[in-house]
Amino acid sequence: MDFIKELVSIEICDIGAGNSEVTPFLDNIITNCETHIAGFEPNEVEFNKLIKNKKKKYFNYAIGDGTKKKFIFVKHLE
Repeated sequence: MDFIKELVSIEICDIGAGNSEVTPFLDNIITNCETHIAGFEPNEVEFNKLIKNKKKKYFNYAIGDGTKKKFIFVKHLE
């Protein structure tokens, strides 16, 4: 990652930002590079967990085409 640190700031848009998946590759970039994150998480419970991290900016919205749709939340069973 050292070669990236000096070149550019990395802008990340995280759609469906909830913590349902482990993302070590993303954590590595965030830790080791100049990074800014904007995340979108429509599920209020997950959103409230995410906003505790002050280094990232999250929005409690879904991303779509502007028309009204039915949002189906599926809980992953572990």
